[in-house]
Amino acid sequence: MKDVLAQRDKQRREIRRKLNLLYLKILNEDNVERSLLDQQIKDLRRTLLCIDPVEQPDPSFGIPTHKQRSRLGNVI
Repeated sequence: MKDVLAQRDKQRREIRRKLNLLYLKILNEDNVERSLLDQQIKDLRRTLLCIDPVEQPDPSFGIPTHKQRSRLGNVI
């Protein structure tokens, strides 16, 4: 059990380190590179959410939430 937790912590630290490097790169890049870096960041965030059950999704992360539409919207 200890090895499993240690392995998960190691993966989580590695992903966070990669995310930090990408965040620093995104500040200095132009729009074309920024969109590519943004996609890499989203992929790493998804991986981090799968690995770490305690991790909370960031609202700006872009995970679609299924909100119930109001029924009055269909009438109009």
